[in-house]
Amino acid sequence: MNLNTWRARSRRGYGPLGVGAVSAVGVLVGKFVLDSTVSVCISIAALIAACIWNAWPRRMIEPSCSTCPYPITE
Repeated sequence: MNLNTWRARSRRGYGPLGVGAVSAVGVLVGKFVLDSTVSVCISIAALIAACIWNAWPRRMIEPSCSTCPYPITE
């Protein structure tokens, strides 16, 4: 979860953090309140998906002018 917050604006924004937080709560509720293996597995899958979503590199866009020193990210 901490890696989803680190440099969130320059990576994928706060979407992966929100998905990770909801899925972490889902793991706790599914395990200790509902005692449901299915909800725990779905929450763990969502947590893994949020980590992969955050780690996936952003696509670089070529600059539209020759004076731009750095490529623009989407």
